[in-house]
Amino acid sequence: MLFTDKTFENCLSKIKTGEIKAIIFTGKNYGLATILADEIVKIFLPEETIFLDYQDDKKENPFLLGLKSNLQSGFFSNKKVIKVYNIKSKKGISKELSFLDEEDIIDKIVIFFSTEIDGKCELKSFFEKGEQIACVNLYEDDEKTAINVINQFFQENNKQIETSAVKAIAEMLHGDRKALLCECEKMLMYCNDKSITLNDVECAIESEQNADPIRFIDYLLSGDLKQALKEFELLEKQDIQMIMLTRMFIKSVKEVIDIKQMVVSCCDIDSAIKSKFLFWKRIPFIKIAVMKNNIPALNSYIKTSLKVEKISKIYGETIAKQVFIREIILKNIR
Repeated sequence: MLFTDKTFENCLSKIKTGEIKAIIFTGKNYGLATILADEIVKIFLPEETIFLDYQDDKKENPFLLGLKSNLQSGFFSNKKVIKVYNIKSKKGISKELSFLDEEDIIDKIVIFFSTEIDGKCELKSFFEKGEQIACVNLYEDDEKTAINVINQFFQENNKQIETSAVKAIAEMLHGDRKALLCECEKMLMYCNDKSITLNDVECAIESEQNADPIRFIDYLLSGDLKQALKEFELLEKQDIQMIMLTRMFIKSVKEVIDIKQMVVSCCDIDSAIKSKFLFWKRIPFIKIAVMKNNIPALNSYIKTSLKVEKISKIYGETIAKQVFIREIILKNIR
């Protein structure tokens, strides 16, 4: 079966009814692939998510053994989503994966990611022609599509944005959907009390002289406390809202947890990071954060951040900021 992002709802319907057991996302819009994969997870509601990294340079392919093992239904079978990264087309791969379209797979769905596949090849044709497998082609967003995505994002968040600002964002960031939405989220935080203008966009996207909450978070999680404190001082001068900062902090911590869990599941760290589609400048910091922090400590960050957000709503910004400094920043310094 063959789908695009425009017909993806039909694909989701077939996943709900159990007609599709495996799906491959192809094309250069990898960020959109991760977004749509999240939609699959939401409707499938797995009890477990497995991460595999395809390796086609070995005669005895550990990926294939791992995939078949995870698809087996034992006595205590549970619902699983299996995500496979970096799969490539090669001669005979349709025969290797033929069991996906032939066997009765219960309570499992496999999601393959391949940004390198473009045009016709054996792997793509295999998924397109299968009866219970599917291919979703994801082309890069053009400016018109990007404009629609931006307008929808700010409408959903009840935020006014000038037409010239929308056009500027689309011109600079069209192509990958995830990167575009990440910048929209940043703009939403920068301009939380006013309508977004062209000048706001130019300052936030083109300049790195302003305070950047993401830089602060990356410095903090990677242990560069000197730089983290400098960034936090800039954020204070910018009078950043603690609710917005804690939400971005929680999102970043969850990214690190996801990557760490993938690494624990025998996925190499580079493939795990690639799956989250992080801005390239963040990658060195995230690698350190993954190695430096354990999952209980990261979950503690989330718990404390939720506490800070609640305090901000009840007692105000000043007290919330004090708690954030004491229970998140200062604990790192010690």
